[in-house]
Amino acid sequence: MSPSTSLSLLSRMKSQTPGAWDRFIHIYSPLVYSWCRRSGLDGEGAQDVSSEVLNTVFSKLDQFEPGRFRSWLRSIVRTKIVDYVREKGSHRVGVGGDLNLEQLVMTPAPESLDEDEFQDAREISFIYIQAVDLIKDEFPHHYWEIFEAYVIREKSPVEIADRFGVSRDLVYQVKRRVLARLRQELDGLM
Repeated sequence: MSPSTSLSLLSRMKSQTPGAWDRFIHIYSPLVYSWCRRSGLDGEGAQDVSSEVLNTVFSKLDQFEPGRFRSWLRSIVRTKIVDYVREKGSHRVGVGGDLNLEQLVMTPAPESLDEDEFQDAREISFIYIQAVDLIKDEFPHHYWEIFEAYVIREKSPVEIADRFGVSRDLVYQVKRRVLARLRQELDGLM
């Protein structure tokens, strides 16, 4: 591993490490876009607001205090959605019909999504899936097969060891290494 991989993605973004911002966008831009769509914005509006949110995150990242990153991100999304609708004035936007500012404000705020445990779990799973896609190349291919069988498909370590011709200890080791790398990549963002 290169020295920069010992830093979390958040730290690398703050220090403007090359590639860190691209990794962040890969992980979080689909989630931001989905929050915008669920708030009632049409595709074009959601894309515009998503871009504004990402620009704001970039410019205000140094102001983020360690804590709940997704809550901080949601508050930016909420503010940018309201700004977008105000800026559009009497223009009507929305999925399934007209939407005005009053309706948007009455729409559950993205931060209220945190109260729904199922939705929160889905978002966390989505973030992990996006992060896995970024770190896959850091491990041998068979590690991913072992990891998937053990963590996702919940196969027993004995069954996995037999199937892949490896020791049970390696099965445990693969799980530990991959999860540690995921935690490292997402440190401060989850």
